Amino acid sequence: DIVYARAYCNPGVGANAVAIHINAHDDKPQCSGWVKATVPTTLLAETYIGMPTSNFHGSSCSSKSRTNVPVTATGGCVGGNCAYSLKYHELKAWVRKFDRESGTTRYICNGKLVDLVSRGFPGNSVSKYLRKPSGYSATSSYCVYRTTSLSLSFTKPALIRTPIVTETWNDGCGYLEAQVR
Repeated sequence: DIVYARAYCNPGVGANAVAIHINAHDDKPQCSGWVKATVPTTLLAETYIGMPTSNFHGSSCSSKSRTNVPVTATGGCVGGNCAYSLKYHELKAWVRKFDRESGTTRYICNGKLVDLVSRGFPGNSVSKYLRKPSGYSATSSYCVYRTTSLSLSFTKPALIRTPIVTETWNDGCGYLEAQVR
C-alpha cells in the first residue's frame, strides 16, 4: 500500500491555507487519483482534509474493490516553512455475524474503532463503515483496518514577485503560466 501527499501553488487558497494533493493506492496507481485539499496553516487538532479511494486489496479497478481512505492532518506553517502529519485511515466494512446461541445478529469490526466524525469526517457517503451496534443506531466510530502516517514538510508556495502579465483566464496564475511559455 502506498500513500502520497504533495504541496502545490494555488494562489486562490489565501494566506491562511495551503493547497495539497493526497492519494493512496496498492499496486494499481491507475485505479486512484489525486484529491485536492485546502489545509489551514494552523491545525492544532487532528482534522479531516479529504478522501481518496484506493484499490487496496482489490484485484481490479472496479468500484466493488475500491476502499475509501479518509485522511486527517495536524500541523501548520511557521514563517514560510510548513510541516504536516497526515494519517490515512483505510476503512473496512463491518462483518455481520449471527450468534446462534442468543439468536441475535452482531456486527464485528476486524480492525480498530476510530472516531472520525469528531475530526470533521462527513461520514454519510460511506455509511457501510459506520459502527452498527445492536439496535442499528449509527455512532461516530468507524471500522478502520489500518492507519498509515506520512510527514509532509515544504516551503509554503508563494509568488515571489509581482509580474506584469495580462491574464487570459482569471485564475490568479498568470505569472506562472507566463513562465511556462
